[in-house]
Amino acid sequence: MSNRLSYFILFVFLGSAFSIVPAQNQTSNQTGATKQLYALFDAEWELGLKESPTFASFLGDKRYNDRWSDQSLQAIEKRQQHRIETLAALKKINRPELSASDQLNYDLFQKDYEEAVEGNKFKRYLLPITQQGLETQSGSILLDCSASAVHRMAQENLDWANLDAIWISHFHLDHIGGLAPFLFGTKYAPETQTRKKPLKICGAKGLKKIVKAFDKANNYELLKQPFPLEFREVESLEKFEILKDVEAVALDTPHTDESLAIHIRDKTDKTLVYTADTGFAKTVGTLAQNVNLLVMECSFFTDKPVDTHLKLSEAMYLVRFAKPKRVVLTHLYPEWDAVDFEKEVAKFSPPCEIIQAQDGIKLEI
Repeated sequence: MSNRLSYFILFVFLGSAFSIVPAQNQTSNQTGATKQLYALFDAEWELGLKESPTFASFLGDKRYNDRWSDQSLQAIEKRQQHRIETLAALKKINRPELSASDQLNYDLFQKDYEEAVEGNKFKRYLLPITQQGLETQSGSILLDCSASAVHRMAQENLDWANLDAIWISHFHLDHIGGLAPFLFGTKYAPETQTRKKPLKICGAKGLKKIVKAFDKANNYELLKQPFPLEFREVESLEKFEILKDVEAVALDTPHTDESLAIHIRDKTDKTLVYTADTGFAKTVGTLAQNVNLLVMECSFFTDKPVDTHLKLSEAMYLVRFAKPKRVVLTHLYPEWDAVDFEKEVAKFSPPCEIIQAQDGIKLEI
């Protein structure tokens, strides 16, 4: 294997989802409107299971275990059109003919779908849900595990079944929400049944407690895998070996109580810093001094409404202070869609190459 540290970034689409319970206790004396309503509920429940195979699996329904949810733009638009058609079908049901309780069911269903249709214009599915991948001579590391991490790794033909380590920067769902589904998948997937090498999961204090809470929700036994699981909880400025011959050190960041940036160095002295979510802190620049690649959040373009994320001017200040060889700006909020990225970055006369994060980008250090 060549002396290199390969880095790939995977940004995913967050598709909207609905939650419907199946109609139950249907009786022969139901009105025509009631039967129509329950039939609609049942159809939507079944479609929801089919389009969200991991949810179906969590419920014990394994009919769709051979697939992942489709989070492509085409699938998201198709779901939006289906919601519009479903609302039209609902309005054909004679509401006054329903019982008081079913009128409430009707109203709640209608409200849920109308809000989903209206909310689609804000394109929540383009929010920056985060996971990054790192390939070293010693193995592979997933940097954060968003809700669609496994789906995206499969789309990119990455060897998710042999992943060596996972780093969790903090406990917001867009950074840890995919960990339980990932472990659920590795527990049963044919690709992992003969695996013997351990999977190391690293992060802040409380990480294992959260995984156990996910596990306890339905007694999934996520910690009982075909292979060993190793948890490593670290503190700020603590050095640790995330993989054999790959040294890491964490640094607390102004985002959440547990949030940590990470500095990674392989045995060839190739270095990477992943800030994850962070507000402005000069210590982050210190951590990233002269690294080969700095992967840094830049949620806002200007006028950020919170202190727990970065805007472009702050990110560029840290770049000039840290002097990395190359930078990827990530976690870009939708307001960036209307911004000429290269033009605005150039105004700061950056000292190195600044790359705008893209879905599926792969970089070599």
